[in-house]
This record gives sequence, C-alpha cells and structure tokens, in this order.
Amino acid sequence: MEEWQQHLISKGIALEGRTQWPRGGVSIYFRDPDGHLLEIATPGLWKGY
Repeated sequence: MEEWQQHLISKGIALEGRTQWPRGGVSIYFRDPDGHLLEIATPGLWKGY
C-alpha cells in the first residue's frame, strides 16, 4: 500500500482518504481524471479476501 500511495502522490494525484478496516485491510481513495472515486484495497477487507 505504501508503494501505491507514493506512486500516486508522485504523479500529482491527491489521496482523498485512508481507511483501516476492522478485519485488518486498508483502503486508500483517489479520483481518476473524470472525477470517479477509486479505491485500492489490501487483503483483509472482506471475509473471503
């Protein structure tokens, strides 16, 4: 996750949020050029992942 954050920041993409989920996963949020909110998540977000 840290590498993704650094990559996005190095490209001038603002991170809009970060969530630490109860099962142990982490999500970061950012916008694509059209304004859509995107998420990158680590394993641990859902029971089967």
